[in-house]
Amino acid sequence: MSTTNIKIMAVPDSAFKPRECSRCLITSAVPGADIGESGECAYCRLHDRLAARYPNDMRGLEKFDRLIAEIRRAGRGKPYACLVGVSGGVDSSYLLHLAVLRGLRPLAVHVDNGFDKPVALQNISRLCSALGVDRIDYQVGNSEYQAICRAFLRASVSDADIPNDIAMTTLIMRTAERYGIKYVLNGHDFRTEGSCPLGWTYMDGRYIRSVFREIEGREILTFPVLTFRDQLRWAAKGIKQVRPLYYLDFDREREADYLASNYGWKPYGAKHCENLYTEFIGSYYLPRKFGIDKRVLYVSALIRSGKLIKPWGRKILAVPPDRDYYVPGSESTLPRVKITRSELDRIMALPRRFYQEFDTYHPLFIRYRRLIRLASRLGLLPETFAEKYTR
Repeated sequence: MSTTNIKIMAVPDSAFKPRECSRCLITSAVPGADIGESGECAYCRLHDRLAARYPNDMRGLEKFDRLIAEIRRAGRGKPYACLVGVSGGVDSSYLLHLAVLRGLRPLAVHVDNGFDKPVALQNISRLCSALGVDRIDYQVGNSEYQAICRAFLRASVSDADIPNDIAMTTLIMRTAERYGIKYVLNGHDFRTEGSCPLGWTYMDGRYIRSVFREIEGREILTFPVLTFRDQLRWAAKGIKQVRPLYYLDFDREREADYLASNYGWKPYGAKHCENLYTEFIGSYYLPRKFGIDKRVLYVSALIRSGKLIKPWGRKILAVPPDRDYYVPGSESTLPRVKITRSELDRIMALPRRFYQEFDTYHPLFIRYRRLIRLASRLGLLPETFAEKYTR
């Protein structure tokens, strides 16, 4: 009887470990990381392209001054020269202050989904009052909105917080259109926030309708859904979404101290935690169900911007992001969307699903990529939108 010698080869543990970017803490486990031969990830390369276009030096300040002049010209003879969506967070609060400081006569818009922390609402009121800014509040936290939130949780997708972002974008742009405002100021800063992978967060209005229809078995009636036609119409009308912080050396801690000293602004916790539902999704649902810790995006952005070193970034991420959010009392999140603890446990155990399993606008974004990229170059859409959705 013959035997065959089988040689067992040991595979080093490193073969199973995600490859880390040479510059930041993004690894090959992050969708779209595309770490090349140089060792740098796609998000670092995107950062470099944006940094070249928006340098935060004298050239950037000159571009910023030209942008301010353009906004003033576009708003001449109108009650408002620009619109700022406010959440009570650092970025939008500082942006509102900056708009008033530069004489842009902003209109503030707040979209309340019923989960705002009291401190965030107080921050908005204090700032608008002190700056003398007119403000419009939209309430979207009705039973249909709660049903949409439930549907996304029950659908077992990672995009569970997008209904708020879609409602906010739609109502802000509708308001700009109604008042003839050509510039919508956005508080995003690529140097401190980076860009979120498509595989972690995908959003569009058709996607929301598709999830709701499958899970709830009915159509959305009142929720402000953002359509592709809306986006094309606003672009045709020349309504621009601009990000002034791209031109500046924005330091969140420094500006938070400034807001606190001058307006009585108060902190609300970690980034994007001015809203209870957003906090729940980012600090509980995503880490526990999907293994997604979005802090790596913010920490990596700070590292590649030279505001943080890698060892400190690792220490930040070593602290678990999650805590148990299902607690009784006024700060509870899930009871507000009528999800019991037992159902939450079932949702967390469901197989993970992805946006590609639903009807979305993504095929249209791909088909019209040239148009979208042109709109991005003209300043009608953010560069990060074109980069993310037209691949």
